[in-house]
Amino acid sequence: MNIFYTSRYGAFEQVGGDTLHMETIARQLQALGHHVFLERWPLNGQQPDVIHHFNLGRPELALKAMKQFPKVPFVIQTIFVDFSPTDRTSPLRNFLLGILKEGRIEMLKELARWSKGQRAFPYWRYLFNGHQHTIQKILHHSSLVLSASRIEFSSVSSRFKLTNDKFHLSLPPLRAPFDSSIVFLKRQLSKIRRIVYPCNLK
Repeated sequence: MNIFYTSRYGAFEQVGGDTLHMETIARQLQALGHHVFLERWPLNGQQPDVIHHFNLGRPELALKAMKQFPKVPFVIQTIFVDFSPTDRTSPLRNFLLGILKEGRIEMLKELARWSKGQRAFPYWRYLFNGHQHTIQKILHHSSLVLSASRIEFSSVSSRFKLTNDKFHLSLPPLRAPFDSSIVFLKRQLSKIRRIVYPCNLK
C-alpha cells in the first residue's frame, strides 16, 4: 500500500512531537511492507492508496493534498492542541485574540513565518478559505479521524461538530516495544481498511 503523509509546513526542519509520531509509525508501516512517502508525493501519474494527515491544527498541506487527489481516501490523526492559553501570555497575541477570531490568529502566524523566511508563501486556497473553514473542509472530506485520547476526542468533536461515525480513539504506543507497536498498527490498518479502503485492497 502506498501511503502519503502530510503535516504542518516544515515539520522535518522544525522537529516536533508530530514529526516523531510520523517517523515512528512510518518506520513500523515500512516494516510491514507498506510504502510511506513523507511530505511530497514523488510518483507522477500514480495516486496514493491513502492520504494520512497529522496535526489537525495545521491543515494547510492537508487541503493541498485533498485538492491534488480528491478521490483518494483521507485519514486524519488529530494531534490537536489548543494554543490560545499560551497565546494569551503574549501581550500582542492576547490583544489580537481580543479583536480577532482564533482562526485569523493562526493565519497571521503562518504569514509571520513566511515573512521571517521560515516557510514558502501559504497555499492560496488556505488563505481564501480561512483557518477554521479549512479544518472543517478536511474533516468533512475525511473518511476516518483518529484521536489519541478521550480529552482530545471530546475537544475536537465539540469544537468542530464532528460526527462520531468517523471519529475513533486510537492511542499510538510510541514508547511501547516494537512488537507491541506492530500489533497496534495491524489493528489500526484493519480498522482503516474496513472504513476507508475497497474490500479488495491488500
